[in-house]
Amino acid sequence: KICSRLCSSSYWGKSTALYVSNPSWRPNGLRHSSSLRNGWNGTSAVVGHNRFREGVQAPIKRQRCETSSQAIAKRMLRDKRNQQGYSRPLDIFLSTAHLPDSQAYKQLLRACSMGRSSKHILKLYHEMSELHLPVAMQVYEAVLEILGKMGKAKQANMVLQKMRKIGLSPSLACYNGAIFAFAKVRNHAVAIDLFERMIEESLAPDQTTYYRIIDACARNGKTKIVEEFLERMKIEHSLKPTITIYNAVVRSSPPETLVLVLDNMIEEGLVPTVGTYNAALSVFEKHGDVESSVKLVERMTSENIFPNRKTYHHLLKCFANTFDVESARGLLLEMEANGIHPDVISYNHVLSAYSKVGDQESVFALLQEMDDLEVQPNIITFSIALSACEKANDHSAAAELFSCLKARGLKPNRITYGSLIAAYARAGKISSVSSYLTEMHCNGIHPDIVTYNVALTAAENQYQVALKILQIMEQNGVKPTRHTLQLAINACYNC
Repeated sequence: KICSRLCSSSYWGKSTALYVSNPSWRPNGLRHSSSLRNGWNGTSAVVGHNRFREGVQAPIKRQRCETSSQAIAKRMLRDKRNQQGYSRPLDIFLSTAHLPDSQAYKQLLRACSMGRSSKHILKLYHEMSELHLPVAMQVYEAVLEILGKMGKAKQANMVLQKMRKIGLSPSLACYNGAIFAFAKVRNHAVAIDLFERMIEESLAPDQTTYYRIIDACARNGKTKIVEEFLERMKIEHSLKPTITIYNAVVRSSPPETLVLVLDNMIEEGLVPTVGTYNAALSVFEKHGDVESSVKLVERMTSENIFPNRKTYHHLLKCFANTFDVESARGLLLEMEANGIHPDVISYNHVLSAYSKVGDQESVFALLQEMDDLEVQPNIITFSIALSACEKANDHSAAAELFSCLKARGLKPNRITYGSLIAAYARAGKISSVSSYLTEMHCNGIHPDIVTYNVALTAAENQYQVALKILQIMEQNGVKPTRHTLQLAINACYNC
């Protein structure tokens, strides 16, 4: 009687917030009650029964009565642990003899959104589908946006098909998320098809839509299609391009038209940002145009737009690719003077420049400088240094570096092993070459044709080493290419 009064009354104690999840604590009449499954507020009854049995009178306070599933969801919402994610929220409900309803999932989705937990939003969406609960349009929009950010194009397409199957027309936000997903995987053709279908369904694209469709085409270097969509945006839908849209246009533009694109931005009242100039620098970097890169940075500073770390990275890579070690080293000092501390990427570009010219001494000097400034080297740093040792025919220094990277807890990759093996191949150390190739297999790294070709290239005037490498290739089931055989012939011919 007490339990029934507590459940039927809107008066229930503060202790209801302390939900009792252990079924053995519940009264027998409520342990498997259908009223709990139907959302009846059994929490008050459980707590009231326990407190009555202990002879403790619960403080009474008027509160709004709500279903049990919503109460559990709100408790999980208040608990910050839910933002880190429960493994399966449905199990939480089932363990408490409750089946969640749409409102409960709405609370959980809100919690995951606050915690920016994309994976758990997807889990909740799948659980709602398993329980055949109605999914609101806002949930579909959130799910497609997450799939877009994750680049899950196939899953995004399946969600759109499911919406159409149940007679629900996708909204503009749904299409934006799906287009974003196909842009991430560089599938501009499907992104364009989605765009055209959206137009057929009388949905007017916004600036986000155009940015994502232009970005999809820019990622694939479709300059003409990018220009067509830019004009279409202005003429058909009277939308003004934003800075982010122009940044995508800049990334797809050829080097000779970049300055013109920047001038058009200024004519339309848009001020290029450092991100815009970095996008232009990435184009010059790909084409190896150092002179244009330097002029563009000078234009930035004249417009009171100061370079950031990414700007210096583009310049450093340009200098490294053109073997301009002096300019690369000077730029590293300029970064320090401008208050931008070089990171491991900055040092890697300068190390690459020294390694390409075979300056092993400068490479080790930079490694010592990194250690003094507490800049932690990564596996790329050691791979570049090993390549310098290989060019200097110093296999002992390469062995020391290899031991050092292992001592730092770094795992060598295929490139690291390739540089080390090449250093020993150049020195004619057949046993070491064979042992490191075996070590690669033991560590789950299978040498590819590039690894063997690098070793054969280094084995100049070492025909025995070349023959041994061919034997190991045959044992590991790697078929030599024409280039591989030519390298082996050259090693024997020059003896």
